[in-house]
Amino acid sequence: MTAEVLAIPDVLPAFMARMQSGLAARGWDDVTVTTKVPVARPARFVRVRLDATLRASIAHALVTITVESWASSEVEADHLGAVCYALACAAETDDPYSYAPRDATVLGPHPSPDPDSGQDRSICAVRLAVAVEQI
Repeated sequence: MTAEVLAIPDVLPAFMARMQSGLAARGWDDVTVTTKVPVARPARFVRVRLDATLRASIAHALVTITVESWASSEVEADHLGAVCYALACAAETDDPYSYAPRDATVLGPHPSPDPDSGQDRSICAVRLAVAVEQI
């Protein structure tokens, strides 16, 4: 008998889409949500990064996503970071990788200027419980 093979889904595309549409709906439509720091840095952008995965049970995994918000001033970076934080806390969807607010832990946001560029930045971390999928 062969055991079921269960994998942690790729949560970043769905998380990024929710973040991008949530920002646009709140007037931040010029902010790009990406997984890489652009070579030509815009004044404002958000980078999301999958930092950790942990199988929590046979049916669920915990994933940690770091959300970094860059802007042209500390005040603006803090405001953008606060909006990203709020979107991460409030996210609910019916897609297969969804999570309910009770399943999310959000740490931050806190100011953390980019050490490479000196650009103002705010960071928060999101830990989500997601359903694993059979492959």
